[in-house]
Amino acid sequence: MYKGENAVMWKILLKAVPVNLKRDIGTYILMGLLVAAGMYIASAFSGITYSYVVGGNEINRITNSEDGQFQIISPLSDQEERTLTQEGYILERAFYFDVDLDDGSTLRVMRTRQTIDKIILGDGTLPQTDSEAALEKCYAFHHDLHVSDTIRVADTDLRISGIGSVVDYDSPSAGMNDFSSDSITFGIVFVTDDCYHSMLDARGNNTREIYIYA
Repeated sequence: MYKGENAVMWKILLKAVPVNLKRDIGTYILMGLLVAAGMYIASAFSGITYSYVVGGNEINRITNSEDGQFQIISPLSDQEERTLTQEGYILERAFYFDVDLDDGSTLRVMRTRQTIDKIILGDGTLPQTDSEAALEKCYAFHHDLHVSDTIRVADTDLRISGIGSVVDYDSPSAGMNDFSSDSITFGIVFVTDDCYHSMLDARGNNTREIYIYA
């Protein structure tokens, strides 16, 4: 193709551009909107993912989230615990027992965590006396319970000193076979060490204690 013919072709193409734009303006606008929407959605998801990761890391730092846990049929001896800690592990006794309440729900009684999977309080304070308890927030919401209310657990009246959550029960369920949480029928209550032992002793052999270490 000669140089003169090339120039003619460019003139023809340039004349066709306004015609094509006018004819297909709706298509071009729609394509532009789709591209803009795709870019917005991608950036939004990127921002959400970043916020989730940053927020999750911060929660793990504040609560000292566990690296794992194990369950055994009887508690470790003091010597066995020392052996693990001397190897560089940090242990938290996450023992518990379940109590059925008169309303048909079940509360899992635990001692207040001190080192690992610590409670994140949304309201109130951790239990300071044997007559106080911190209640898991989802159960509290569904049962309309608030700080300073009294809840009866295992024949013991406990004043709710705080309401919060723990990372290992972010979607509270009673067991591994429960694929969805149900905070109407299941919740968690945290008490002092002395209160935990006195409630467990009062129930005698009718209650099974579960031995889990975080």
